[in-house]
Amino acid sequence: MGCAGLGVGRAVRKGETRLRPGPRLGAALTSPEGENMGELIAQLDAAKVNVRWLLDHESGLADMHGLKYWAGEVERLRDRIREAL
Repeated sequence: MGCAGLGVGRAVRKGETRLRPGPRLGAALTSPEGENMGELIAQLDAAKVNVRWLLDHESGLADMHGLKYWAGEVERLRDRIREAL
């Protein structure tokens, strides 16, 4: 029995995978200013992680900055990405 029900054209042989690795989101995109969108997206993800951590640890600092700084970074990076799109 093939894998037609799964949307795959043929059965998977030993050593093969169904999913092929593709390019990272935003890896090849650049903004009009020449900024790499992949880097901006990675920075945005890191800033969001810091905001979530600071929400759970109210007296902590992330990279020597508090919640107000990281929330501002998230907004700034979102604006830069939005302008580039």
